[in-house]
Amino acid sequence: MRSHFRVVAILAFRNESCYVRTCIEHLIAEGIKCVVIDNESDDNTLDICHEYYPEHVIAIDSVPYPGYYDWQTILRRKDEFRQSIDADWFIHHDADEIMHSNRPGETLLEAVARVDEEGFNAIDFDEFVFVHENDAVDYVGQNYYEQMRYYYRYQPRGGHARLVRAYSSSVRGEIAAYGGHAPRGADIRIHPERMVLRHYVCLGKAHAIEKYGYRKYSEDELRRGWHGNRIGVKHARYSAPAERKLHRLGENPRNLDYSNPYSEHFWHWGDFRWFLARRKKRLAALRTRILHRFGR
Repeated sequence: MRSHFRVVAILAFRNESCYVRTCIEHLIAEGIKCVVIDNESDDNTLDICHEYYPEHVIAIDSVPYPGYYDWQTILRRKDEFRQSIDADWFIHHDADEIMHSNRPGETLLEAVARVDEEGFNAIDFDEFVFVHENDAVDYVGQNYYEQMRYYYRYQPRGGHARLVRAYSSSVRGEIAAYGGHAPRGADIRIHPERMVLRHYVCLGKAHAIEKYGYRKYSEDELRRGWHGNRIGVKHARYSAPAERKLHRLGENPRNLDYSNPYSEHFWHWGDFRWFLARRKKRLAALRTRILHRFGR
């Protein structure tokens, strides 16, 4: 790895105090600096971030909270930081995520530098969602990265199957227009080796309801089809999934099971109405593409 190779994770959040310390400390251990964009948190999230400023958190910024989850505005601010921060690579990162290499003993910084030296400018990730194993447990205020053991591999169908979250500063395509899934409009050379993204989507049933049960979304983003898998979910559906449907992490924290992936998140498992609605939407999209192709 060449000297002074720098990778910066750009974090955005609102009221994520239960995640942000673990997230930042993991990035430090992986050799990654970070920028934080606060969406007017009213808990102690920013206080925690200031503990790591400026050595590890190199910049702290904010965007206004308009009373709803304005993901596009946050992503535009992330794009602006990509143009202004001095770094060799960037990572589009959320507070409830942990990322690492598959290779034993290799930090994420070393992995990104290796990919860069091999001539690639983007990295795809496999997503593993860690969940509470029953409704009696709650990992809020605990070291969820060390203690949560049950998970499933998430592998959505269609255009969101790729999860390109790390890319060289030479990649100038925007992420804001595409919901943050990957930059577009650039010559992207994705490394064939996918790395790991652990998504700690919630730390218990009560936390899931608090996080998603009352969240409001931008009407424009809803018209774009964003956030659809979290709209109208009944609180009961955030109950812990049956353990038999999950994998359990062993002693080796990097030995993850890739078998039996799910194309939907656990709160939609067994929801027949959700399945029918998704099927109808996909068929309509397929019909539109066919009509467009044949000019009808």
